[in-house]
Amino acid sequence: SMFNRAKLFRLIVDEVEKSLFQTDLDIAADYATLVTDDSIRNAVLSKIQKEYALACDGIKFLTGSHQIADRFPAFKNRFYKVAPDLERVNKLQVELLHQARKISKPASVSIPLLQSMNSISTGLGWTG
Repeated sequence: SMFNRAKLFRLIVDEVEKSLFQTDLDIAADYATLVTDDSIRNAVLSKIQKEYALACDGIKFLTGSHQIADRFPAFKNRFYKVAPDLERVNKLQVELLHQARKISKPASVSIPLLQSMNSISTGLGWTG
């Protein structure tokens, strides 16, 4: 009832749904490799994966949809166009973060790392 009647609630659901659609758990697993303790990495990543599934189920329940973001075909198409580039930049960023963590005291901020952050936020359509 709230989803159909309350504009603010619907807007919140819409934005959560779009964020869930843009989520890539394979990329999340790549970022998780930055955690050196296997047990911590696996425990946290497992919780994220479970919560993601629960959130998707909740959104599908509220919207009555069978798939996340089916209500936003233009949004999905735009995302599919940039998804391969986002995946490449995310993989590069993980590599840059691994490199940055090997340096005990970096002399300056990593420009490529900052550029990767900007590229990802731009590709997702966020301000960062």
